[in-house]
Amino acid sequence: MPLSRPMALLVGVLSAWPIVYFIGFMATMAMTFSTGGPFADGGSFDLLFRVHLLTMLVSMALLAFYVTHVFKSPRLPQDQRVMWLLVLFMGNMLAFPVYWYLHVWRR
Repeated sequence: MPLSRPMALLVGVLSAWPIVYFIGFMATMAMTFSTGGPFADGGSFDLLFRVHLLTMLVSMALLAFYVTHVFKSPRLPQDQRVMWLLVLFMGNMLAFPVYWYLHVWRR
């Protein structure tokens, strides 16, 4: 299941997004609770909720893409498919960029 370079790059950016979001979310929450940061008054919570929902949808779409890629990729050895499925399901946010680099980006 080969992808064009621009499409593979887009999948890579989307694969990195959950980690970037998690770091930003934790930093924002730490600022909010320690110094009364941007969400202390609750005014911007709607924006945070929308970005969080979008991140969850992106993660589910990436999981569906990677599971399909595991089954359809001719370059992935048969004995590694189950292992990659387990890794993608159990550690999805951390496993997405690793799988992307090893099996989507590299040729």
